Amino acid sequence: MIVSLTSVAEEEFAKAAEYYELQREGLGDEFVSEVLRTAAILEDFPQIGTPIMPKFRSFQVRRFPYALVYREDADELIVVAVAHHSRRPDYWRDRI
Repeated sequence: MIVSLTSVAEEEFAKAAEYYELQREGLGDEFVSEVLRTAAILEDFPQIGTPIMPKFRSFQVRRFPYALVYREDADELIVVAVAHHSRRPDYWRDRI
């Protein structure tokens, strides 16, 4: 199973990593590592995420207040949001 991010999710991911790097040198890299680790788990266990609506799941990123919101599409997982927990839970729905 391959994990890919939509362009909007990639932008969220990059902005979050940049924010953390500004907070403390190296923290942005740690965030990136945790998101990639989370994506690797999803590659092996795509059903592990919590169902949040038909066809969509959410899976928590360890150590950071983020979750990957994704859907399974044939042999690919498509991440539609790298969602911070303080955001409105369904802010990403207009992307589907």
